[in-house]
Amino acid sequence: MKRVALVAHWDWVIYNFMLPLARHLQNCGIEVIFVCPFGKYMPKLYKAGFKCIHWKIHRRSINPLKELLAVWHLLRIYRSEQFDAIHHFTIKPNFYGSFVARIVKTSLIINTFTGLGFLFADSNLAILLRFFVLPLLRSALHRPNVVTVFLNKYDRDTFIHLRLVPKKQTRIIMSSGVNVSIFHPYGE
Repeated sequence: MKRVALVAHWDWVIYNFMLPLARHLQNCGIEVIFVCPFGKYMPKLYKAGFKCIHWKIHRRSINPLKELLAVWHLLRIYRSEQFDAIHHFTIKPNFYGSFVARIVKTSLIINTFTGLGFLFADSNLAILLRFFVLPLLRSALHRPNVVTVFLNKYDRDTFIHLRLVPKKQTRIIMSSGVNVSIFHPYGE
């Protein structure tokens, strides 16, 4: 049986946006494992019938020591589990996970960018971080077994313009899997 990891930096993301994808994969005979920090949505994910592995990461941290520990912990998880494919969501999992999946020789790596986020903001800290992070991100995303998914053309075009991704290895999906029976426009 094929084994796929869905990886995020917050269990809320998995629960609110990735559960339908996980169920679809599971119905196709694929074992789906969630990798994320354990939070208040974990009981719901377990109740839905999925294996969950705790990833020690702080989603808002920029502390270099904490970030290195998060990468090291993810490496231990990926080595132990030997996934056939890994789908990362949001910047930290995309960035750290792509490097780690490459080290353990994962066959397929999918990275979904749900927005450009803080790294592309105009703050001095974001500009400084880009100086160090973008060359590393470029290296992580320029691999033949990496597919990068965007939720809009603007973000994809920004990454292509900055040569962070090869265009032929990108896809645009105009949604992040929002369940419209739960989330709907205000007033409906």
